[in-house]
Order: sequence, then structure tokens, then C-alpha cells
Amino acid sequence: MHGEAFETAADPAAKQRSAFAQASCYEALGDSTNVLACYHAVFAITNGTPVTKFAALNAEAVYLRTHKRAADALAVASNALSVAVEFPDPTRLRDAWNTLGETFFTLKQWDDAVSAFAKGTDASIHPRVVAGNGWEAILNITRAGRHDEALAWCDRIRKINNLHPNQVIKSYEIEGRCLNAAKHPKDTLALYDRLLSDTNFNTQVDMGAFVKMAAPLVKGAASYGPGAMFAFYEKVFDNPGKYNVSTNQARGILDDYAAKAWRLYDRARMQKALDLAVKFGKPFPPSSNPVRFLRFHEEMDAFPTPEEKIKIPNDLADFGFDPNRKIVHAKDVAPGWNPTNATECIQNAIDSDASTVVIDDMGSPWYIWNVVISKEKGSNKKILFKKGVVVLSAPEHADRPGSQGHYRRDMFHLAGPTNLVIMGEGDPAKRDTYIGKYRSRKERLEVGFKYGGCGFSGSCRNTLIKNLYVANCGQDALSWGGYDSFVVDCVFDDNFRQGMSIGGSHNCVYKNVTFCNTFGGEPHCGVDVEPYYELYSCPHHYFFDCHFYNNASK
Repeated sequence: MHGEAFETAADPAAKQRSAFAQASCYEALGDSTNVLACYHAVFAITNGTPVTKFAALNAEAVYLRTHKRAADALAVASNALSVAVEFPDPTRLRDAWNTLGETFFTLKQWDDAVSAFAKGTDASIHPRVVAGNGWEAILNITRAGRHDEALAWCDRIRKINNLHPNQVIKSYEIEGRCLNAAKHPKDTLALYDRLLSDTNFNTQVDMGAFVKMAAPLVKGAASYGPGAMFAFYEKVFDNPGKYNVSTNQARGILDDYAAKAWRLYDRARMQKALDLAVKFGKPFPPSSNPVRFLRFHEEMDAFPTPEEKIKIPNDLADFGFDPNRKIVHAKDVAPGWNPTNATECIQNAIDSDASTVVIDDMGSPWYIWNVVISKEKGSNKKILFKKGVVVLSAPEHADRPGSQGHYRRDMFHLAGPTNLVIMGEGDPAKRDTYIGKYRSRKERLEVGFKYGGCGFSGSCRNTLIKNLYVANCGQDALSWGGYDSFVVDCVFDDNFRQGMSIGGSHNCVYKNVTFCNTFGGEPHCGVDVEPYYELYSCPHHYFFDCHFYNNASK
């Protein structure tokens, strides 16, 4: 269709649009011969214009470069530049130089690349911006140990008329990085200190953006870790007006300062950030990292809380909600209990407005895929597994939508609920209820390596998990980020990876919980504390009367 449009179109621009559309189709098919043929056809249009000729050459050069034919692209890009120079137009000239720059960059000819990008910047309309990999090419020059040439390029680009103010800041960022690479961090600090006070500079650029850029790059200027970086920030905070930094800009810089203090667990500077935020008229919200971590520090100062002062809830009423307000039995919720897959009736019961959802003993297992207990529909609720209940992972069905890959999912996923009770009847030590991906270790080891999957996972708040026996899961019995939550009178037995993994969480209590026989995959511990990354602490976890035995990792 596009080919017919090319043949019938009289206008060169219309022919170009048609041929480029056809080239896109061929590119999607991986047909490079016909892609290039389309570009050649545009170049050869009988009544073609400099615009169509340049477009054809530039598109061909880009295609060749991005398809590992950079040497061929260089010749075509040079031809495109010749057309652009012969019929000068700022946009075409800029594009030609930048395509040439990208081609040189791909060929690792860094100096030629920077030169081309600089000329493309000079040719562009105002305000001028260095395109593509121009700055990265300068860094590659300094990475090759040619620091003086790299610094000279920074200075050359800064002298381009009407360079965008943000690009001026960028040039000084690259200069600082080059100085640091040359092991002259004190020169970086001296440069940025001078620019702070230079009224010709600080009245022309966004000083908030400059300080955010500069401070992290001066951290190597002192022998005492990040002291120089924080001192640079603090000099600005002491007198923002002196450096043409507005109060709003100072508050924005403070976010960066607080984030750096948070990553370094610098309690004093996190407190300083909170005090400065008040001074600048915009305090940090309670959910912000500095506020949270200072609260954690204060709690740690008082840690541990004596056991007798910790109140462990017994039921949903202890969270302030009546478990008897409305009781539903999952077996009675549409579409009803299914002996081969009961996922839907459990999910629909939990998603209902019931205050208590009862899972009854049906005389055979409840087979499920993945049940989600969400913040919106699973909060303020009790889920009760009656004595004798067995919950297992349902098999996949190739002909049933949603079943593929379910073995990799967790049986019950906690998607942020609050005020939740998950409870079993009877004695977990006697396996009066059983929740597990598989029936036995043998089955778990045969299948679990391939699929994984936990018994319970996710994140929750004000949650009580009580009287459960959870075993033979493909990953962990429980993997959670619990907040102000409790696990009481449970047995986590014979799971593949862990009895329990603790993610980013705090203030949880484990009372009379047994973690045993964990075996299969590293680290196969009874309990493993696993913050998502090192800055997500996991404070205030209390273990009372818990039992650990026969876990593979000693």
C-alpha cells in the first residue's frame, strides 16, 4: 500500500512520507535490503528537494549506525552533512552534525565525536543544547587519561553563544568529573566554590540545580569521607541569598542533603535537615525517610521493650473491629466450593463485606492458585481455617486461563491490608490445619526447584497470624514486610528456602513460633532478615519462646 502511494504521489514530501512508512514496515520484518532501498528511492526522486535528499541520507546513516554498520554510516552521514551545508537550515545542519557525532561515537572516535556535537550545538537554534552523547564522549576522553584535552573541550563548549543555562551547569559537572578522574578533587571543590560566589555565573543559571549537581562531586576533597560534600551544602544553607539561592531552591536542595544523610545513616544531619526544613517553611512529612528513621532511632534508644509491656492481640476485636458483624463461609460464596480448584470462592469471600471468612473442613483439600488479600477488600477482617482444613496448590491447566505459571506465585499474598487476623483452629503442632504448596518434602523437592512460591507473602500492618501449620512451600512459609504485626503459636515446617523471611518492616512480635526442618535452597534458615536493600532497616522484631531446630543452615 505504501509503495503504491509512493508511485502515485506527485509531491516530493508525500513521496518521502510514503517511503519512510514502507521502510518502517521492512525494518519491523528485519529486511535491511528493502529498508535501504526505500531511502535510496527518496534520494532519487526526480523532483526531489534538498529537504528530501537530506532526510533520505540522514535516515540511512542512522539506520546503518544502529544496525552495526557504523563505518558505512560515516560515509552516508558525511554526504548528508554536505547537502545540509549546501542548503543551510539551522535544524538540518544541527541534525547532520549530530548524526555525524553519534556515528563517530559508535566508532569510538571521541575527539571527532565531540567536535561534531559542538558544531551541531553551534548550528542549532537558541537556546543551544549539546545533543546525544556529546558529554559522554568528553568523559571517554578523560577515561583514556587525556584529562587536559577533556577539560579544553568543556571550555570550548561553554564558549558557544547562547548555550542553554542548564548546559552551562552540565559543562561544569563534566569538568568536575574530569578533575576527579585526574585525582584532583580539591580542584573540583575550588572550582565550585568560586562559581558559588561568581555573580556573573550565579545570576545566569538555576543555582538550586547547580548546588545539587556540585555537592556530590566534591565529596572526595576531604580525607574524612563525605564531610566536604555536606560542608558544601551547609555553606549554602547558612546564607542562601549570598549565592542567589531562593528559599524554595534551598528547600529543594535540602531534599538532596537529607537523602544523602539518610543513605549514610547520619542521624545528626537528618535532624539538621528536619530543623532546616522548618526554617525554610516546608517541614518534611511524617512518611518521609528522615522523619521515619529518626523515629526508628528514638525507638531504638528505648529498645527493648519488656515483654510484659507488649500487648499481643487475640482476635480482630483487639484491633477495634467486631469479628461477628458478618460471618460468611467461603464454600457458600459463588461460584461455590470446587474440589479441584476453590480459588474463586475464597477470593470472592475475602473480597466481600464480611468481617469473618470461614474456611470449612470439606473432607478433602482446598486447592488454590493465588489468593490476594488487598488493602481495599482484605482489611478489618478475620480469616478462620477450621480444624481439619488442608490447603494445597492447585495444578496448572493448559486449557484454563490464568493457570499458567501459578505455581510460581504465592498461595496467599498480603497486598497492604491492615487490621487483619489469619487464624487456624486446633493445635498446629498436631497439624490440625495444613497450609502448603505441596503435601510432602518429596513432592516439594521434585517440583519446588522449578516453581517456588511461598505460603504467605507481602506487606501488611496490624496483622495477627495465629495457630497455623505452614509446610512444604516452594520458597518460604512466610515472606513479609510486617508493620506492627504478630505471629503467634505457629509452626513453619519443612519449607524450601526459609521458615520466614523478614523484608523492610518494623515492630513485629513472634511468640511461640517453631521454625524447623528448612531444607532445599540457600540460605535455608529458620529466619532470615532481608531488607530490600541496606537502607531499609528492619528494627524492633521480638522473638519470645520461639523454637529453631533442624534447619539446613546451621
